[in-house]
Amino acid sequence: MPYLSGEIVYNFRSSLFHQGNPNLDNDEYKKRNKKECPIEHFKIVVETEKPYKIYGGEAGSLTIDNNGVEHREYRVNVRRLCMILCLASESYYNKNKEKFTFFNYSILDWDKYIDSLPKEDRDMMFEEMLNVTDENTCESEVHSL
Repeated sequence: MPYLSGEIVYNFRSSLFHQGNPNLDNDEYKKRNKKECPIEHFKIVVETEKPYKIYGGEAGSLTIDNNGVEHREYRVNVRRLCMILCLASESYYNKNKEKFTFFNYSILDWDKYIDSLPKEDRDMMFEEMLNVTDENTCESEVHSL
């Protein structure tokens, strides 16, 4: 039965980012794993954001056609996959910060930053954001937002 292993997720991510498609490179997979890729076809599920952060639609299926040929498909919910990758990355980073000292960067949690501002500063910032408008937007439209 098709399933999402770490290797599959890595190949899926690489294909999306580098080739712009979700096709897995079976030859590359075979080189690394000495076996066939367990997934031939991805069905990508998209779903609007839910307030409770529970996303479904994932399943693996194995079908055999009339000629006896196996077809392995995995249906992946992109929102759920991204959420899992982000949470796993954040967890790894938090447990292994010493491995990241050679990077010159900082991580800003925008929501926490905004919440930390005094209410007056938040209101002023959002008001300024509303006032930065396109030349084609009239002033009355901005204030009605």
